[in-house]
Amino acid sequence: MSELADVVGALAEVLPSADVEACDPGDTLIDLGIDSLTMIQFVAALERRLGVRLADKDLESLATATLADVSRLVAAAARTAGDPGGEPERTVPTERRPAVTVRTYRPADREALARICVESSTWGVLRELAPLFFLEAYLVDPASCFVAEMDGSVVGYWVGTLDVPRFRRELWRLLARRAGALLGWYARARAHLGREERRQFWRRIIREPARVGRRAALARRAVGEVFGGTLVHFQVDRARAPAGTVFSLARAWTDHLRARGVPGAFLPSVPGGPSALAMWERLGFRPLEVPHPDGSRRTWLVAVL
Repeated sequence: MSELADVVGALAEVLPSADVEACDPGDTLIDLGIDSLTMIQFVAALERRLGVRLADKDLESLATATLADVSRLVAAAARTAGDPGGEPERTVPTERRPAVTVRTYRPADREALARICVESSTWGVLRELAPLFFLEAYLVDPASCFVAEMDGSVVGYWVGTLDVPRFRRELWRLLARRAGALLGWYARARAHLGREERRQFWRRIIREPARVGRRAALARRAVGEVFGGTLVHFQVDRARAPAGTVFSLARAWTDHLRARGVPGAFLPSVPGGPSALAMWERLGFRPLEVPHPDGSRRTWLVAVL
């Protein structure tokens, strides 16, 4: 199968250290170490080699596909490119692993989301506090929160709000309600915290709601009311989430915004860095340089929906 050689060649481009010659057609992309970011690079390499364009649904199906599945998919895409009037079957069979599904949040998901939030946090010894600041205030609007599920287990989430002032108020309320628990945690942990970690604790408690407000104000100034009315936070289970999980979650979010008549959205960074830009562009986001109050310039992502 000539397409399999192109698939293996594209794989070698994004995983140069892997022994791609030893790959088996039955290996899945997740088995081979393709994650959400390298999957987009892998697709770009395939499209360049074969002169095809894969649809968004194809990218999502690749998450659990084998190399043989990918070969069949690109062969079908090549036939479509050569015969635009044709309608070949484009569904990728993924018998070895079930696909990721995205659905709205349920209260029973809270523990799983909190675990992923903690495991993905960069807060060091303060990481167990991360769900309070990055997760729970969003969950008051479950219709705007999405969960990626595979094998009946949660492997990622995307939580958002369409009402930033309400989000800030809820964050203040959460901090007030949890004040006793937070102070108790601090008293128990203080002996093990360094000076900077103690300062970070108090800065988060006191300044986080105000920081949210400042970021929202900066967004309105930088990209306007059309784009600056939402906030999001997302994470995936890095050990278990297959390639494409973030893509599927982001698609659910943008579809949600369109259904509610939200005309635009932004992300105050390029999640995943420059190598992830191709993924965000496929979702309709474009990079925009934004002047920051500290005098620097930041790259944000903006999408007209």
